[in-house]
Amino acid sequence: MVVPDSDLGAGLATPYCPLLAALDIASALAVGGQRGQSLVRAGHIHAAALFLKGETHAIGCAGVTVTDRTCLHA
Repeated sequence: MVVPDSDLGAGLATPYCPLLAALDIASALAVGGQRGQSLVRAGHIHAAALFLKGETHAIGCAGVTVTDRTCLHA
């Protein structure tokens, strides 16, 4: 359930994800990364950050360091 004060509005959200194998996580991030790269190349976005079960994948963020931080408002 998305909290009532969420800024997602009618947007779709995945509030729960079952346990995933490391290979499944890597595969999902790789596919998302490929889509992000295509959106960067097409000029639709400048960058994207993907997060799944504690893993992070950044696209289009040359020179930017991604650090581990606690998400306060995810």
